[in-house]
Formats: sequence, C-alpha cells, structure tokens
Amino acid sequence: MLFLLEKTEQKSFSPELQATINARPDLVTDTTFFGFGPGHELREKMIDEAVAAAKASSFDERKRLVHKHYDRFLDKLGFGVLLLATFGLLDLLWIGLGMSTAWTLGQGRI
Repeated sequence: MLFLLEKTEQKSFSPELQATINARPDLVTDTTFFGFGPGHELREKMIDEAVAAAKASSFDERKRLVHKHYDRFLDKLGFGVLLLATFGLLDLLWIGLGMSTAWTLGQGRI
C-alpha cells in the first residue's frame, strides 16, 4: 500500500497509466468494491504496478518509505493518542502510581 500511496503522490505510474489517471480522475476516486464500478480495472492496474514496484525495490527503498509514512502518520495522530492506544487506562494509572512512588522514595519521605 505504501508504494501505491507513493506512486499516487509522485504521479510516477507508467506513462500510459498516468495519462489515463490524469484524463479520468473520476475513475480513480470510484470506491466501489468487487469490480462493480467503472474504476475497478484502473484501480487494479494501479495496484498491480505498485506491487511490481514493491517487489523490484531494494530494502533501503522500502525502509525509506516506511519511515516517511510512519513519521507522517505520527505527526497527524499525535503522541497522546498513540500513548492511549498503546496503553489502557489502568496501565497509565499504574505507570502514574509507580512514578509517584519513585518520586516519594527519592525525596526520602518513606
């Protein structure tokens, strides 16, 4: 999927496919499933070309794409949402209790 996103953003499909995409943007935005919509064949060509590019790419290229899109995802999502998605409410309460206890022990009040 990352290669499909990258090729769509950079407009780097094959020349004939890119010309079709530019000429008929309504087919690209067609979101029907199971081949019932008019954009199904175009979408299949786009996916096939992205899969071929992914298979032919090097490890460094894949790593660059993952880091680029992961960083963009984190920028949109934010750290707080990621923290809450990773840990549940009780986990965060236990972490807070542990930090509070460590702080109290560090001050020598116990």
